[in-house]
Amino acid sequence: MRQSLLFGGLESIAYNINRKHADLKLYEFGNCYHYNAENKKEGETLAAYSENFHLGIWITGQQHGASWVTADQKSSFYDLKAYVDNILQRMGIHSEKLNIVEHQDDLLSDALIVQTSGGKQLAVMGIVLLK
Repeated sequence: MRQSLLFGGLESIAYNINRKHADLKLYEFGNCYHYNAENKKEGETLAAYSENFHLGIWITGQQHGASWVTADQKSSFYDLKAYVDNILQRMGIHSEKLNIVEHQDDLLSDALIVQTSGGKQLAVMGIVLLK
């Protein structure tokens, strides 16, 4: 029972990079499971666990292949942010109604959280730390 889609995506990236395919844009839909001790109830073993549906997006390598019109350009955090903004827009969630907050994380640098004005977290994005 996974708590994050991050590690499965990183394994896929490592597999592809080891086979000389470094310019990747990947996504995965999947369930993640979380434990919350506050929801624990006597006699209900599973009450403290929750299951949520997530979308993971990973971008690595060059943004576009080289051509005579454009030079190689590395993928950046802003490319990821644009994908997230476009997904939210297609869902009918407009960016002017959202709060973007800096996020401190053990796994991500330059991380941001996208949340509603009511504080509900919609997205976490960042650059994976090299450790």
